[in-house]
Amino acid sequence: MTESEYTFNLTDVDHIEVKSVFNRLGILHIRSAISEDIIEYFNRTTSEALKSVLKLHGIAVPSAENDIDKLYNRLFHTPGITDFWKFIIKTLAKNGLLSHRLICEPSIIKIVQELIGHDHFQLNWDQNIFRVDRPNEDFAAFEWHQDHPYILLSESAISVWITLTDVTPEMGPLKFVPMSHQEQFHPVVIRNKSMGNCDSYRNKSSKHRYIELKEGNDLDHVFEQKAVQLPMKAGDALFFHSHLVHRSGANVSDRSRWVFVARYGDMLDQEMVARGWTTTQGASPELLKNLYPHRVIVSKEQK
Repeated sequence: MTESEYTFNLTDVDHIEVKSVFNRLGILHIRSAISEDIIEYFNRTTSEALKSVLKLHGIAVPSAENDIDKLYNRLFHTPGITDFWKFIIKTLAKNGLLSHRLICEPSIIKIVQELIGHDHFQLNWDQNIFRVDRPNEDFAAFEWHQDHPYILLSESAISVWITLTDVTPEMGPLKFVPMSHQEQFHPVVIRNKSMGNCDSYRNKSSKHRYIELKEGNDLDHVFEQKAVQLPMKAGDALFFHSHLVHRSGANVSDRSRWVFVARYGDMLDQEMVARGWTTTQGASPELLKNLYPHRVIVSKEQK
């Protein structure tokens, strides 16, 4: 499979059958899906927020310093700054105008509308995620998984992985298995894990690990053999089906990977209507088990 089969410029979208490609492969890579204005807004507001936090802690930063990686590393490497402040930038971005602008970006909405077939979207705000994956930190990395058990929007839901900075091969682009969306999601195990101090940066970034593929160890090799990984530019977007198998890439560079992930479900899906559009709100193993009793195993094992 070549990249040209699923990668298109935004200007080409009107001239290709994006839904046909998506239905076959389960994924689309659209170059320059996000406007340069939004990328500029992200860099400007994030750098100002980081400088404000550093200033609050008595750390002088030149007003002309706007490199978000340098500022974020300064935040992490300064003794005495608590995990609360290291995590707050992600919370601020998620709850600020940036996430709303990204979710409502006309080009994103246009493509999702074509893929779902209408614009009656259901959003799961709890599962719209702003990620910062720092170099050589793997505690927040996802193993091989499918999104549906986590978000529980319609099974035809679409995740959109938006790069806010360039993602080089060394920075660990998303890895995915084309055409792995065509069947039901793989059975999963819900682990009853103690999160300890949920205010810690590490635990807040790792709470997703309570769900694992039941046959993950056996499938890892198969997925790795079929996996595709491609570098992306700031403003690119990956649109993928909620059943597509994918995982985080390892960031072995010297810069952080800044990404926003939005989720769009079909509000008119009859299953969603029947359950009153109930979705996950954080970790919700009860709902997942009740919806799919034959595909979900609840383990009391502490890990």
